[in-house]
Amino acid sequence: MELIRALELEDKEKTAILKNIEKLFDTIIKENVKTNSYFKVRSGIIGGKLESDEINNNSKDTLTAEQKTQKEKDGFLKWRKNVLTNIMGNLFDKDKLDLTILKKSSKYEFTQNDFTYFGDIPVYILNFNPNGNADYKGKIYVDADKLALIRIEYKNIKPVRDFSMFGVSFKEDFREVVIQFKKTALGKYGLEYLDYNSSFEGGFDRPLVITEKNKVVKGRNKQNQLKMDLNVVNRNTQRYQLVVFETALIKSEVFEAFEEKAEILPINKTEYDSKFWDGYTIIEPNIAIKEFRIDK
Repeated sequence: MELIRALELEDKEKTAILKNIEKLFDTIIKENVKTNSYFKVRSGIIGGKLESDEINNNSKDTLTAEQKTQKEKDGFLKWRKNVLTNIMGNLFDKDKLDLTILKKSSKYEFTQNDFTYFGDIPVYILNFNPNGNADYKGKIYVDADKLALIRIEYKNIKPVRDFSMFGVSFKEDFREVVIQFKKTALGKYGLEYLDYNSSFEGGFDRPLVITEKNKVVKGRNKQNQLKMDLNVVNRNTQRYQLVVFETALIKSEVFEAFEEKAEILPINKTEYDSKFWDGYTIIEPNIAIKEFRIDK
């Protein structure tokens, strides 16, 4: 992967609050915890041991400013690659589309809704709804001549995943996906556009006891103890949009010879700048994405 340019939008106020909380806890631990202490962490019958140096890390930073920056660039490139790999891995099995809707089509009822054109391609539009115990509803667009899948849109009608046990919970209650394909120069259909939108909630509602113990103190080695009833709920919403502008065949030796270079860090801004992509030979992302939206 070669990154050309990246933009990061940040809410400075929220970021500052989180950083201040992290700094406060770090200061409290460093000022009150002995270096030869360890911790016993217990929640009900579940427990474990944590050494103080795992929390209070006073190791000397030997990296130069340049090395730190390069480390950030390496991490950013790796992160973006992992995101793309995970998305594609969830949708495709090798070179085949891997979707529950298609693999378990007997669980859905398909009805022809309309006939239209995608550019110069005549397409059938088919609606599908659950026929029994299924998770999604949506529509597919099929090339009327080639009977090839051009586009699929679907969203869940019930939680995709729902887990709750011993105070730990996870529920993915929203998933909306659009996948569109186009015919490549090789005569096969390839991915042209992907919009993956999901939201899930995770929770932790359990008692928690943290006990500081000291290895060398005389008498009872218990120094401090913190007891709490922890009830945390987190809502995470994520959206990934991918536009494939061009697909080209390359030789295996060219692919093998390609050398990845981590040279990019995202430019941080507090609001979107429409001129951010000026001077780059690409379509501005939000304009490109709008072209793939279909009015309901």
